[in-house]
Amino acid sequence: MTTEILKTKAGLGILIAAMFLVGGIIYVKFTGKSAYDTVKVVRTDLAEEVSVSGRVKSAQSVDLAFEKGGRVRAVNVKVGDQVFPGKYLVSVDASELLALYRGAQANTLAEKARLDELVRGPRTEEVVVSETKVKNAETLLSEALRNLTNVVSSAYTKSDDGVRNRTEKLFTNPRSSSPDFVPQIYDSRLESTIESQRVAVEQTLVAWKKVLDTLTVENVISVIIDAKKNLTLVKNFLDNVSLAVNSLTPNTSTTQTTIDDYKADLSTARTNVNTAIENLSSAEGEVQSKKVALELAQNDLTLVKAGNTEEQISQQQSKYDQMVATEENYQAQLAKTTIVSPIQGVVTSVLAKVGEIFSANTVAVSLISEAEFHIEVNVPESDISKIVVGNLAEVTLDAYGENVRFPSKVILVDPAETIIDGVPTYKVTLQFLEKDARVRSGMTANIIIKNNPRTQILSVPSRVIFEKNGEKYVKVLVDKKEVVEKKVTTGVRASNGAQEIVSGLSEGEEVIFGVK
Repeated sequence: MTTEILKTKAGLGILIAAMFLVGGIIYVKFTGKSAYDTVKVVRTDLAEEVSVSGRVKSAQSVDLAFEKGGRVRAVNVKVGDQVFPGKYLVSVDASELLALYRGAQANTLAEKARLDELVRGPRTEEVVVSETKVKNAETLLSEALRNLTNVVSSAYTKSDDGVRNRTEKLFTNPRSSSPDFVPQIYDSRLESTIESQRVAVEQTLVAWKKVLDTLTVENVISVIIDAKKNLTLVKNFLDNVSLAVNSLTPNTSTTQTTIDDYKADLSTARTNVNTAIENLSSAEGEVQSKKVALELAQNDLTLVKAGNTEEQISQQQSKYDQMVATEENYQAQLAKTTIVSPIQGVVTSVLAKVGEIFSANTVAVSLISEAEFHIEVNVPESDISKIVVGNLAEVTLDAYGENVRFPSKVILVDPAETIIDGVPTYKVTLQFLEKDARVRSGMTANIIIKNNPRTQILSVPSRVIFEKNGEKYVKVLVDKKEVVEKKVTTGVRASNGAQEIVSGLSEGEEVIFGVK
């Protein structure tokens, strides 16, 4: 069986892994020590590094051009002027870009304030304000309910006055089950209707009075429908009586003065009842409005007390990040409208003139360095994005070995490519930070350009990281015996092999890199 396993590479790999596992178990059992070689996750300073080689050359003029063309707005130097790193030399008009940049800055601040507000959660003052709104809404609803109660009571009073006072004299036995309409009219059907309505209205007023005796703000809503029906019944009764009175003519038993008195009383009664109907509808609407307002205030208070969800914070973080990116983009565009001296030296030529249109990548100012030497290197296309003017670098010269280092910095990155052996590269110029008599023209220089420095970040040797299903993992030793795979997110990698760990590990954890 062993022979069969050894016949395949996969079988051989399984056998070797099994041997390591068994050996590790035996090692731990008899020595009490871990069977694995490990390294601890530590905090350190890292920087992204680009390693290139070049040659030392005698200092010569540096030609500077705009990355973005336009109308020249200012020329701040003339031939013969001394300049230093960072001095503004020439600029083109960027008023439109500047306005956009300032707008982006304002938007960034606004989104940051909103993000901080969401992260902070509700303030005590905000909760108090929301609670006050709820109390005010409750007070307004109570007032609306009290007003509705008074309106219902007033509606009964006006109905009672209109029926029992204003029309009483038009009937004999008005409150009985057989009232008789006194005035003689020729419409017998109308007369019969009025007498039937008088019976129904009397019964309604009696029942309505009983309801009012127990009426409160708590139960007023439940009597609204009946109150509306009662008012409609009274209105219809008064309308028919008015129709009958308006048909009367003076005779020996009824004078014109008496008829006019009837009409005046009926007019007052009908006006009062119609007003009661309108008041009831208005008061009911006000109660409904105050109920909605209270519900909105209560919902707002609930939301304020609940705080903000992770989704809300995440969405706002995205908005803020977008604003930051927009601001940085405009800032980068603005930088392209200005030429800044990358070195300490002397101006030898100024070709740009205020007011003229100047094209991008056309030499506008030339300088000569005060330094005796600089280094020129050709950087591959894959690394040029990691290098910007101002990056610091360490230089070693073959003539003095690896232990003698010369500090330098990037002073120029050529925007145009240089084809070497069919491969696009970009010329980068570095300047020594200090004069040194040991430096000679023609010496071979080995340069490590540092970019994107990180301070006190978690790191592990890059060799402990492996990939699985497109994700990066490390093996962590727990309690010197259990091996756990953890997914990690990586960042900057230094030239010494140290790898930044953005997430997935904690300081002090032991990561496996071999078996003893």
